Amino acid sequence: MSAVDALARLAEAVLPRVPPAWQGPIAEVAGTVAYLAAPRARAAVRSNLAVIAPEHPPSVRRVFVNSVIQYLEIFHIARLDRRHFLASMRMEGWENFTCAHALGKGVIFGSAHLGPVALVGQILMARGFELTLPVERTSSEFMRAVNRARSAQGLRLVPMDSAFGIHRVLRRGGVLGFLAMIIVAPIAASLIQLAISRAREYEADASGARILHRPEELASALEKIATVSGRIPLPAGPATAHLWIVSPLRGDRLANLFSTHPPIEERIRRLRAMTR
Repeated sequence: MSAVDALARLAEAVLPRVPPAWQGPIAEVAGTVAYLAAPRARAAVRSNLAVIAPEHPPSVRRVFVNSVIQYLEIFHIARLDRRHFLASMRMEGWENFTCAHALGKGVIFGSAHLGPVALVGQILMARGFELTLPVERTSSEFMRAVNRARSAQGLRLVPMDSAFGIHRVLRRGGVLGFLAMIIVAPIAASLIQLAISRAREYEADASGARILHRPEELASALEKIATVSGRIPLPAGPATAHLWIVSPLRGDRLANLFSTHPPIEERIRRLRAMTR
């Protein structure tokens, strides 16, 4: 085990035992040290703050301090007394969440800058709701420790780059928690990647039709394949769906956003339009 891994293990064992009253002073010291020791990160934060709040930018050092506080709060989740936690919260608009959840179409819960979503999400979990949090894949022992701390009270984790995993949470009516700046960009990147895959499949259909000079026969073949695949369950999942001629998965319009295949009906329509 490396020295860094050993320190991460030590932090995982010690930080949950840090009294909440000590978190502020510890964060002041550790955050200030990080601020002084990381000039590139300091410059990046200053640049971001100039865009977000150009007239009254907050203290750059305070951003580092607040980041340390949030990590301390995450490690404290394991020892969180949910009754005391709820008693310390003032909630407004709770009925909006319950109404959204009652629709059964899934709820996206964003903590914005209220604090770590893993901590704020304990409000939902203390009230009997299941919460899933997208997280980055990591080889860092420290971030693995952070993820173990996040899930200490039952919070579920899903890889941030798993568009299908995120979709499954919402499709079954679950609650997806996220910090907007972290999750939106990777999901958008995944959607763009999948859209490009669908565009290439349209082009492959058109190229085949031009080579064979028989777009109607290709359209007819796609119809037959789609009919058979609709009757017989195919042994495929999201990881292998792109290998099939037609999509082996079934879903609604939202699912189509995360599909590597375009709708079969649209492929057939485009092929037949080439015969006119």
